[in-house]
Amino acid sequence: MRLEADDGRPETSPPLRRGVQTADRAVVRERQAIPEDPPSWPDILRTIELGYSNASIAGKYLLYGIAASVLGSIVGIAVGFVVFPTIFWYAYRTMMFSLPTFTLHFYPGLALGSMALSAAVIGLATLQACRASLKEKSAALLLPRAPAAGKRILLEYLTPLWKRMSFSQKTTARNLFRYKKRFFMTVLGVAGCTALLLIGFGIQDSLLPMLTKQTTELTHADLTISLSDEKALTMENGLADLLDSSSGITSWGRYYTKSVTLYNAEGEKETVSLVAAADESQMTEYFPFRTRQGHKAIAFDDSSVILTEKTAEKLGLSVGDSFEVETTDGGRRSLTLTGITENYVFTRLYLSQAQLKTLNGGALPAWNAVYGQTDCPTDAARASLSSAILACNYVSSVSFIEDTTQMFDGLIGCLNYVVMLVIVCAAASAAAGAFTW
Repeated sequence: MRLEADDGRPETSPPLRRGVQTADRAVVRERQAIPEDPPSWPDILRTIELGYSNASIAGKYLLYGIAASVLGSIVGIAVGFVVFPTIFWYAYRTMMFSLPTFTLHFYPGLALGSMALSAAVIGLATLQACRASLKEKSAALLLPRAPAAGKRILLEYLTPLWKRMSFSQKTTARNLFRYKKRFFMTVLGVAGCTALLLIGFGIQDSLLPMLTKQTTELTHADLTISLSDEKALTMENGLADLLDSSSGITSWGRYYTKSVTLYNAEGEKETVSLVAAADESQMTEYFPFRTRQGHKAIAFDDSSVILTEKTAEKLGLSVGDSFEVETTDGGRRSLTLTGITENYVFTRLYLSQAQLKTLNGGALPAWNAVYGQTDCPTDAARASLSSAILACNYVSSVSFIEDTTQMFDGLIGCLNYVVMLVIVCAAASAAAGAFTW
């Protein structure tokens, strides 16, 4: 069945939210059909006693509406169970280092439920439209339905604006308010498409600046060296001598890092990286501690126990709350939180030396890491420095913040597949709505 809009434009098959309007129009527009094309006889045939019952007349439109709904549901189910999962899996497979084998699953209950809901909505709308037409008299059915009465709209009272509008713009504005049902469906349709577009672009715009802020404002150390033994920093012609003499190193410091588990009062736990510095002045030099709201500086002193914001949120901790840290011997030590710092990448617990001693049973552990600031503008310069550092004894690994940035850029870039999918869905929905109206 080919439908036409009120102005003669062909109407495309709409999505579910447009299907209600299409079913209603199918009944209204054929109210005057004459028996030249028997397959398209509408409810007027009942009134001239050609043997067509209300059920047979309504059944024709009901069949059209439900058939379109079922066919659309089949296409939607195929896209939902095959296309979308494939795109999502490909994006997350690229983001992660390993994922289990991808297997598509079909859920008949969910598919049949969505199909039944779609058919029910379209069917009820069709029956309601048929019921209204079948109640009319024969003489009324032979006449075209009177258009809705025109009224002055709010824009007409804004004379400077109304005078500058073209004739087609004025007609469009009047018709929008003339047909209230179409007006609200248009508003809801545009709102839905706009929401999808906002989500799509919002995901992209919120994730990409996050890494830039972390590496430029919240972390000033761009070199990380892991040590297998603290002797790397004390032996002659060792790592310390190399870092002091290298032109690519502007500053560096000894640190202690370790993965620890935190527990709140309810027993909930989170794993973070503990970080402490041999020279505590370098702690704030490399890690500026500040609040996310207002960017207020957080002091770092002998009593400092600072936790990154996301971990504190998950554990329900606030400044002044106590929590427990699991020690190397399996026991737990209680600490009091003194600050919650803004952070977006990695989760960390920053401790002063005094707090580290408390956690470690009164003694400082061996420093097992080096953080530094470099002046290596090219990949070749970083590769050369990395090779020289790895050649030193007791050095386990070397990483630059640029390498981490490139890795995260690649991971976040994979979300573009998801973002594009959301944007395409929004554009398709908007196009369907525009051509329908």
